[in-house]
Amino acid sequence: MLKIHEMLLSLRTVSEANSTEHWRTKNKRHIVQKTYVNSSFLNDQFSCPMPCVVKITRIAPRMLDDHDNLRVSVKWIADQIAVNLTKVVTPGRADDDKRITWQYCQEKRGVREYGVKIEFFTV
Repeated sequence: MLKIHEMLLSLRTVSEANSTEHWRTKNKRHIVQKTYVNSSFLNDQFSCPMPCVVKITRIAPRMLDDHDNLRVSVKWIADQIAVNLTKVVTPGRADDDKRITWQYCQEKRGVREYGVKIEFFTV
Protein backbone atom coordinates (compact mmCIF):
# COMPACT_ATOMS: atom_id res chain seq x y z
CA MET A 1 0.00 0.00 0.00
CA LEU A 2 1.13 3.51 -0.79
CA LYS A 3 0.08 6.41 1.44
CA ILE A 4 -1.30 9.20 -0.69
CA HIS A 5 -2.68 11.67 1.84
CA GLU A 6 -3.08 12.35 5.56
CA MET A 7 -5.37 14.64 7.53
CA LEU A 8 -5.12 15.50 11.22
CA LEU A 9 -8.35 16.86 12.68
CA SER A 10 -8.70 18.48 16.09
CA LEU A 11 -11.83 16.60 17.03
CA ARG A 12 -12.82 14.90 20.25
CA THR A 13 -14.60 11.59 19.84
CA VAL A 14 -16.53 9.72 22.50
CA SER A 15 -18.04 6.28 22.76
CA GLU A 16 -21.51 6.78 21.36
CA ALA A 17 -22.55 3.28 22.45
CA ASN A 18 -22.13 4.02 26.14
CA SER A 19 -23.28 7.62 26.02
CA THR A 20 -26.36 8.78 27.90
CA GLU A 21 -26.28 12.32 26.57
CA HIS A 22 -29.32 14.21 25.38
CA TRP A 23 -30.03 13.68 21.67
CA ARG A 24 -29.40 17.35 20.88
CA THR A 25 -25.90 17.16 22.37
CA LYS A 26 -25.12 14.08 20.26
CA ASN A 27 -26.62 15.64 17.17
CA LYS A 28 -24.55 18.80 17.59
CA ARG A 29 -21.36 16.71 17.91
CA HIS A 30 -22.25 14.71 14.78
CA ILE A 31 -22.86 17.88 12.78
CA VAL A 32 -19.54 19.39 13.95
CA GLN A 33 -17.64 16.19 13.05
CA LYS A 34 -19.22 15.94 9.59
CA THR A 35 -18.71 19.64 8.86
CA TYR A 36 -15.07 19.50 9.97
CA VAL A 37 -14.33 16.49 7.73
CA ASN A 38 -16.14 18.05 4.77
CA SER A 39 -14.29 21.35 5.11
CA SER A 40 -10.95 19.50 5.37
CA PHE A 41 -11.66 17.78 2.06
CA LEU A 42 -12.61 21.08 0.45
CA ASN A 43 -9.60 22.96 1.87
CA ASP A 44 -7.15 20.27 0.76
CA GLN A 45 -8.90 19.90 -2.62
CA PHE A 46 -8.29 16.20 -2.15
CA SER A 47 -9.68 13.33 -4.17
CA CYS A 48 -8.64 9.74 -3.65
CA PRO A 49 -8.32 7.18 -6.44
CA MET A 50 -10.54 4.14 -5.93
CA PRO A 51 -10.17 1.45 -4.67
CA CYS A 52 -8.52 2.71 -1.50
CA VAL A 53 -7.89 2.01 2.16
CA VAL A 54 -8.94 4.60 4.72
CA LYS A 55 -7.30 4.34 8.13
CA ILE A 56 -8.96 6.32 10.93
CA THR A 57 -6.91 6.73 14.10
CA ARG A 58 -8.60 8.08 17.21
CA ILE A 59 -6.25 10.08 19.45
CA ALA A 60 -7.27 10.45 23.11
CA PRO A 61 -5.97 10.03 26.68
CA ARG A 62 -8.10 6.91 27.23
CA MET A 63 -8.45 3.87 25.00
CA LEU A 64 -11.78 2.39 23.90
CA ASP A 65 -12.42 -1.28 23.26
CA ASP A 66 -11.59 -2.07 19.63
CA HIS A 67 -14.46 -4.27 18.57
CA ASP A 68 -17.36 -1.83 18.89
CA ASN A 69 -16.80 1.40 20.83
CA LEU A 70 -13.86 2.54 18.69
CA ARG A 71 -15.83 2.16 15.46
CA VAL A 72 -18.93 3.80 16.90
CA SER A 73 -16.88 6.76 18.18
CA VAL A 74 -15.75 7.64 14.64
CA LYS A 75 -18.91 6.57 12.78
CA TRP A 76 -19.99 10.05 11.70
CA ILE A 77 -16.46 10.88 10.58
CA ALA A 78 -16.30 7.72 8.46
CA ASP A 79 -19.73 8.47 7.00
CA GLN A 80 -18.63 11.92 5.84
CA ILE A 81 -15.33 10.59 4.46
CA ALA A 82 -17.30 8.08 2.40
CA VAL A 83 -19.65 10.78 1.12
CA ASN A 84 -16.69 12.91 0.05
CA LEU A 85 -14.94 10.00 -1.67
CA THR A 86 -17.94 8.46 -3.43
CA LYS A 87 -20.19 11.53 -3.89
CA VAL A 88 -23.13 9.36 -2.75
CA VAL A 89 -25.23 11.50 -0.43
CA THR A 90 -27.90 8.94 0.47
CA PRO A 91 -27.68 8.58 4.27
CA GLY A 92 -26.06 5.32 5.33
CA ARG A 93 -25.12 4.15 1.82
CA ALA A 94 -21.78 5.77 1.00
CA ASP A 95 -19.75 3.94 3.66
CA ASP A 96 -20.91 0.60 2.24
CA ASP A 97 -18.98 1.12 -0.99
CA LYS A 98 -16.91 -2.00 -1.69
CA ARG A 99 -14.07 0.09 -3.13
CA ILE A 100 -13.27 1.49 0.33
CA THR A 101 -11.58 -0.68 2.95
CA TRP A 102 -11.83 0.72 6.47
CA GLN A 103 -9.20 0.36 9.19
CA TYR A 104 -9.67 1.65 12.75
CA CYS A 105 -6.85 2.35 15.21
CA GLN A 106 -6.25 4.44 18.30
CA GLU A 107 -3.34 6.15 19.98
CA LYS A 108 -3.08 6.99 23.64
CA ARG A 109 -1.85 10.52 24.32
CA GLY A 110 -1.55 12.88 27.26
CA VAL A 111 -4.30 14.63 29.19
CA ARG A 112 -6.52 16.84 27.01
CA GLU A 113 -4.91 15.69 23.76
CA TYR A 114 -7.64 14.75 21.32
CA GLY A 115 -7.77 14.32 17.58
CA VAL A 116 -8.46 12.10 14.63
CA LYS A 117 -5.84 11.16 12.05
CA ILE A 118 -7.13 10.03 8.66
CA GLU A 119 -4.78 8.32 6.25
CA PHE A 120 -5.53 7.33 2.66
CA PHE A 121 -3.73 4.51 0.87
CA THR A 122 -3.94 3.13 -2.65
CA VAL A 123 -4.47 -0.58 -2.98
